[in-house]
Amino acid sequence: MYCSRCGNQLDEGQAFCEKCGNQVGGSGGGQPQRVIYVPEKSAGIAAVLSFIWAGAGQLYAGKIARGLMILLIYSLIWVIQMFVLFVWASSISTTGDVYGILVMLMIFFVFVIVLWVWNIFDAYKQANEYNRRLRETGNPPW
Repeated sequence: MYCSRCGNQLDEGQAFCEKCGNQVGGSGGGQPQRVIYVPEKSAGIAAVLSFIWAGAGQLYAGKIARGLMILLIYSLIWVIQMFVLFVWASSISTTGDVYGILVMLMIFFVFVIVLWVWNIFDAYKQANEYNRRLRETGNPPW
């Protein structure tokens, strides 16, 4: 038998959980409490998913809105960068202004890399936060 609040293993006939103090027996007529097992999230998997595509690790960790927002921002930055690249390719033949467009592309590229690296660390942190709250309460935090 397990505690329904913290998941601690209990002895048969035990009235209270020694870990969290939750009443688990006594008034229930001796019937064992039903325990639902909620698996923890792997911080490593969250980081790898975010490495593959920005926002995927946050989606895995249960932060749906955050993951979708990162995914949207990351995708928009790539679309803008491709548009700038297209404009650059078409303007080289007419104006010869190569350096202005290259500087803009480099700024976008640096921003994409910074967002991507932050996103990996954030996904790792979100999965660990999920696990910490799950261990404390016994319930999924979000």
